[in-house]
Amino acid sequence: QSQFAESCEPDSFEAWTTFHHLVEELPEQERQVFEMVWYSGMQQQEIATILDISVPTVKRRWRAARKQLFEQMNGIELLE
Repeated sequence: QSQFAESCEPDSFEAWTTFHHLVEELPEQERQVFEMVWYSGMQQQEIATILDISVPTVKRRWRAARKQLFEQMNGIELLE
């Protein structure tokens, strides 16, 4: 289980379902980075190498994805 899942778990099956649905609706670039970090537990440097982008770009996309999900989940915070 990732450090994110341990620290921020929606409290019901319905909340988890909503969360996963919202992840699928993220813009493609943000979704790609989010899935690699959240679901696969990959490090940002590894993601940057695989996607052939810079680490700052990975960080920017990760922040943007978390911000959008945070807003859509009514304040359930995802760690940085």
